[in-house]
Amino acid sequence: MKKSAFAVLAIVLLPLAAAAADPADAIKVIKQVWKKGGHNTAGIADITIGNDNPFAVKDIKIKCVFTTRSTGKVTEIQQTIAGPVKPKSEHTFKKVSFGFVDTQGADGACEVRGATQI
Repeated sequence: MKKSAFAVLAIVLLPLAAAAADPADAIKVIKQVWKKGGHNTAGIADITIGNDNPFAVKDIKIKCVFTTRSTGKVTEIQQTIAGPVKPKSEHTFKKVSFGFVDTQGADGACEVRGATQI
């Protein structure tokens, strides 16, 4: 049976395209519990990360946004969590420090911005 050139290319390139997908697309912040440390100026969180990828990930980059209740001032902080998080699982990272946070900042909201496949 003869295969078309397109069918052969699809068979060869499809696995490569799947591997090229960004691992962060299947990683989510499931839960975040915030506290303030230091003199009420350090943002500290327990963050649960869910990995729906079929492979483990590490170096999870997250961006958190804090907004003050009084002025609406926004502070964005990016942080990298070393990991790892196993495939198709969740892991809670305790006491992740986000450095300086405005003393009047409300709870932060975080999202995953990147990760590295292990």
